Amino acid sequence: MSIYRTLRILVAATLLLGAAPSGPRIVTLIPSLAEDAFAVGANVIAVSKFTDDMTQAKGLPIIADFQSVDSEAIIRLHPDVVVGIPSQARLVEPLRRARIRVELIPDDTFDDIFLDISKLGELSNHLAQERQACGETAVGVFRIRNGADLDRRLRLLHWDAR
Repeated sequence: MSIYRTLRILVAATLLLGAAPSGPRIVTLIPSLAEDAFAVGANVIAVSKFTDDMTQAKGLPIIADFQSVDSEAIIRLHPDVVVGIPSQARLVEPLRRARIRVELIPDDTFDDIFLDISKLGELSNHLAQERQACGETAVGVFRIRNGADLDRRLRLLHWDAR
């Protein structure tokens, strides 16, 4: 698991302890967008395959994987918005034809994490939680970039490798 994914999960867990989701009904088409949506307290109603390791995703319908989207299942869920990435544009065309709002958010770079969190905060009407998630993510990134806790682990790794 990447350090950035771990960071996203920690932020989501911190923010959602005991919080019930509210707001627009959101379907996420990739795991990282689900993590970000949970981090801002979005009302996620369906997720993609490989999102099942997140506590908040347990029991939610799985409606996509890396190469397909179950448009009929999504349409039956009556979502307010479906979020995915630009490379899924072809896969979501049936949803657009069914007049379901689709937002494709870039998720390729490190900086996209903050864009994703902001966009999902906006889409879910959870702007305060979005600001908190961005702030906590930024603090975590600062600590990682400045070697907090990481320096010790790297020394142990170096020692173990001898």
